[in-house]
Amino acid sequence: MRNALRQSDRTRILLIPALGLAAILLAGLVMHMLTEAPEANSYGLMADAFLHGRLDVSNCFDGDCVTFDDKAYVIFPPMPAVVAMPFVAIFGTGFHAFASIGFACFIATLTLWWHIFGRLGVERETVVWLLLALAFGSPLYYVSIHADRVWFFAQSINFLLLSNALCCLACRSLPPSPST
Repeated sequence: MRNALRQSDRTRILLIPALGLAAILLAGLVMHMLTEAPEANSYGLMADAFLHGRLDVSNCFDGDCVTFDDKAYVIFPPMPAVVAMPFVAIFGTGFHAFASIGFACFIATLTLWWHIFGRLGVERETVVWLLLALAFGSPLYYVSIHADRVWFFAQSINFLLLSNALCCLACRSLPPSPST
């Protein structure tokens, strides 16, 4: 019993600096969102092309385009452009909040994993550590902080959609755990 209390106290003591470090890293993410440059993500151009019934783009912001028959095309898959379409429709191709969308994907992804771990019956204290590891010990943070760039934005969207699929699978196939 005494050893169990010590382990619990030790975990709580370690959690304080871990959450402090997480707060510092999140502040860095917010700072990056506030300083994002316009016209830096070709998905904005692809979204604009879709909104105007075209597949070709007027120019290329980041060099990840191919030219065919004097028309430029973004070489990446279209789903992130579909996600960006409402924002580009409102703000135009100069839209410069891709990092904000990446941050929203970051938060949504962690929320989905919270549900997945809960559905699997993982203890809450362990869930907190697993979420910290997922958020800051995997490429997720790096991809999210660079979501203003085309490849990283696509990865943010991709990991969110993959996590959503896993969450749907976990919620459908497992009986509810007593902790949820």
